Amino acid sequence: MKLPETVQIGPHVYRIQQVVRLKAAGDRQSLWGHIQHDTLTISIERELSPTQQAVTLLHEILHGIDSLGSLDLSETVLNTLASGLVDVIQ
Repeated sequence: MKLPETVQIGPHVYRIQQVVRLKAAGDRQSLWGHIQHDTLTISIERELSPTQQAVTLLHEILHGIDSLGSLDLSETVLNTLASGLVDVIQ
């Protein structure tokens, strides 16, 4: 699956970027994806398989929806929803 250049989450349009070796601020652990609300960007690890990129993008989109709705969803719920929805879409 080719990643889109942008995605709209509520009223905001986020730019999608592929990056190498994405890391959390102040952390040595690598991430697969990250949403940054202040710059309206979603970063996805470039070295992932196309399916894992799709799951990661959807996971980050769900973080955006979670933030808009103040839902306070857990990482486990987000991971499960992202994986399940990508299976349905594909």
